[in-house]
Amino acid sequence: MQIKALKSFRGKLYASTIYYLGDEVFRPLIYEFDGNKWKIVAGNEVYNSWPDFKFKSRVNAFAVYKGKLYAGLAGSRKGVSGSVWSFDGNTWKNVSGDLLGGTIYTLEVFKGKLYAGTATEYDVGPALIFEFNGKDWNVVGGGGVGNSWHLDAGFNAIYQIKAHGDFLYISTSSPRTSWSGTVWRWDGRTWEQVGGKGIRNFVDGSKKPVNYVETLEVYRGSVVAGLQRHPSPQNTTSSVKSYQDGEWREVGIGIPKEWNKLTIFNYLYSFNGRLYLGAGGDRRGGTVSLYELEHGSKWKKVGGAGIKGSWNYSKDKTLGWIYKITSFGDKLCVAIHRDWHREAEVWCY
Repeated sequence: MQIKALKSFRGKLYASTIYYLGDEVFRPLIYEFDGNKWKIVAGNEVYNSWPDFKFKSRVNAFAVYKGKLYAGLAGSRKGVSGSVWSFDGNTWKNVSGDLLGGTIYTLEVFKGKLYAGTATEYDVGPALIFEFNGKDWNVVGGGGVGNSWHLDAGFNAIYQIKAHGDFLYISTSSPRTSWSGTVWRWDGRTWEQVGGKGIRNFVDGSKKPVNYVETLEVYRGSVVAGLQRHPSPQNTTSSVKSYQDGEWREVGIGIPKEWNKLTIFNYLYSFNGRLYLGAGGDRRGGTVSLYELEHGSKWKKVGGAGIKGSWNYSKDKTLGWIYKITSFGDKLCVAIHRDWHREAEVWCY
């Protein structure tokens, strides 16, 4: 079982999981935690939600929009579309039908509208951004719309959408043929690429580019991005950068030695004035880690390897990393993503 999304809503914590039932049938579920116990509130047609699927579907993203919890449901096979569902606390409703694009990977609210980013098969078309005004869905990014990326740009996934000020920022990944993750922003009319190989000091043009930019966050008034190299080339590491005054700058003084073992910087989250990074990606289980940026300057490990009473996978050789981070009341909670035969876990402190 794996956890793909984590979000607080109306004083409760929601986590999405996916079960493999056999014979290529998958059951994407959503659990609700009231502070004492978990219960299933979506999947298998619970509360009028979706049924089981004959393909690897899952809920990748949550957002709170106009007083409801929204969930982005993914399809992962060519010709299978994702969808967006809303939950009022009692009943689920499909509000999108089947969106073109295959997989809903990220959701975000910006200037009173809901935005969904997709991931696609390489030969189906470009990853897209959909805008929802509460009634209709329209494509506002991808396929050249608003001076955005075309199919030949190679972006097969919008990993995260993040609203900041007057702009909507997105992070992308690319097929292994080009290895070029990027960051774009949108002012409501036109798209502009602000991050990529050789662009605004995002990645030195002489070095191998990042192939994923999986996470964006806003911290101290700036957009922060997690640059992921996977698998990590020799003498390079994944990193975190902040977009300030029109260029990208390294976040934190010095790099923890353990970062040389990490390949996945999956999620950034700002909480109580501090920036947190969820990482992992190595079969040496001790690398499933949560880092905190102390005083805006130095990264410190605060979760993993038993630190502060946290998880300890030091003897576990399965692949794992922190997939999502969110706040729940006065606590910070993380969802840990592990191999299929391991139980999914949520930890809070």
